[in-house]
Amino acid sequence: GGGYPNIVERHAVDLLEELVEGGEVDLIITLGPLTNLALLFLKRPDLAEGIGLVTMGGAYSLNTAEYNIRCDPEAARAVISTSCEKVLVGLDVTLKCVMSDEMLKELYEGGEEYKEVLAAYTKAWRAWTGHNPILHDPLAVAVSFNRGLVRLEPAHVEVEVQGRYTRGYTVITNGEPNAKVCKDVDVEGFLKLFRERVL
Repeated sequence: GGGYPNIVERHAVDLLEELVEGGEVDLIITLGPLTNLALLFLKRPDLAEGIGLVTMGGAYSLNTAEYNIRCDPEAARAVISTSCEKVLVGLDVTLKCVMSDEMLKELYEGGEEYKEVLAAYTKAWRAWTGHNPILHDPLAVAVSFNRGLVRLEPAHVEVEVQGRYTRGYTVITNGEPNAKVCKDVDVEGFLKLFRERVL
C-alpha cells in the first residue's frame, strides 16, 4: 500500500551482485527467507566463493520447519548447496535467548527514538505471543562478529523440499560438511552483549 517504500529503487539481486562483485561486501547476514540470495547465486554462481554467510534459519535438533526456511525451502536448499562459507543459527540456540523482564524495563525507560520503536515492537510481540521477546535475529547478527558466543559444529545440511509433513525441515545427514551449525549458545554472554550494544 505504499506505506513501506523500498530503500533503494534497484532490484535486490542486482544490488547484491554489485556490492559483492565490487568487494564492498564479504559477509551477508540473512534474517528472512533466502530467495534473493538464491537468485543471486543462480545468476552468478562465481560470487559464492568470495563471501561468508550467517543465516538465522533452520532447526537442527527440533522436529519443526523454521519460518525463514519454510517460506522458500527451494531457495534455502540452493543457498546451502553453494560453496560459500555458511554459519547456520537455528531455533536450537535462538529459542534460549529471551529478553528478561529487567531488560524490558530498561528498554521501556527509553529516551532515544530507536528505543521507543523497539519498545513498541516488543510490546506487540508480548501481546501476540504472551511471553517476552526471543532474540532470534539479534543472535545471528552477534554471531557474525563474535563466533565465541556459540559452539559451532561442521555438518552436512539438507533442506527437505518434497515432504508432505516435513517440507522446509533442515536435516543433518551423512556427507561432507557444507555448513557450520550452531549447537549451543552462551546465553548470558549474548544477553550481556545485547544490553551493552542495544539497551
